Amino acid sequence: MKVNPADDRIEVARRLKWAAEHHLKGRRCDCGEPIWIIGSAVAQLGCFACITGSANPDEDYELDLNKPLE
Repeated sequence: MKVNPADDRIEVARRLKWAAEHHLKGRRCDCGEPIWIIGSAVAQLGCFACITGSANPDEDYELDLNKPLE
């Protein structure tokens, strides 16, 4: 939301939940790595490297799947 403030918060939460469900079911990127939930919510289901073209994130992009998304 910080980077894309015009995005609808409810829609972003819906997409994050969708991607998290795929992650929890063991969905993998086409390259075989686990999917990156945040990136998969805005792009296709894929890992960080395949979505961004970078090996490692510059920031901490983790989600706590035990904390409910608002």
